[in-house]
Amino acid sequence: MEEGLPGSRLEGIHLEGPCLRNAGGMTESLLTPPDLPFFRKLFREAPGIVKMMTLAPELPGACDLIELLCDHGITAAAGHTSCSAEELRNAVAHGVSHITHLGNNFEGDIRCNQGRYEHDGPLLECLVNDALTCEVICDGVHVSPELIKIFYRTKGLGRFAAVTDCCAAAGLPGRSFEFPDPAGTSQRFEVKRKALYIAGTDRLTGSLLSMNTAYVNLRKFAGISGEEAAAACSVIPRQIAGIREREEEFTIIDDDGKVRKIQIQQ
Repeated sequence: MEEGLPGSRLEGIHLEGPCLRNAGGMTESLLTPPDLPFFRKLFREAPGIVKMMTLAPELPGACDLIELLCDHGITAAAGHTSCSAEELRNAVAHGVSHITHLGNNFEGDIRCNQGRYEHDGPLLECLVNDALTCEVICDGVHVSPELIKIFYRTKGLGRFAAVTDCCAAAGLPGRSFEFPDPAGTSQRFEVKRKALYIAGTDRLTGSLLSMNTAYVNLRKFAGISGEEAAAACSVIPRQIAGIREREEEFTIIDDDGKVRKIQIQQ
């Protein structure tokens, strides 16, 4: 962060874990319950570095960790969770304000029982609770285009952020890869259906999405303007993470194919 990067600036870190219930594409052996002394030390020795942390609200000690995050000005997010709607509401009462990649790694079924739809899990609470912002992987694979449209219409401009959840294979040639996980164990992956899967399985583990494609997808899937899509891809995520204000200039493509520049003030 101090040295900078060519062509970009690193504003902070999102800790997606390790206090999670569902591993998803992560290394399950590294998941851990909240350890308050560890995180107190981390935030004390690296002040202002962590901007957001994702955790599972149902873990023992999660609410204490949520309060610690809020005390340090860190956005507390729920994700990789099997919590109930009640547990999510309780987490919001303690300071959770964001949902990490809505539509992925949230357990709970929607079913029709004799003509009546029923739901187990936090999904409906994520959608109807106006205290919660959300982020969605806009590749059309992790979340279907139809659900992306529903999520955007439900949360609305200001509460919806488009993200890539992009992994190490993005932009690399070939369809088969081998990467070490954070524990050092080598694992094979393969590209299919425009996303990354654990080799030989249908277990989705990573996105190959770039942000410019996320912008195009969001416009198409949700049927929104270039200004709204640009905000969802940049301004809104910064607001959620509490990153300082600045004016942005974007080049967007109108519905008639014309290219123009717009200014968006966070």
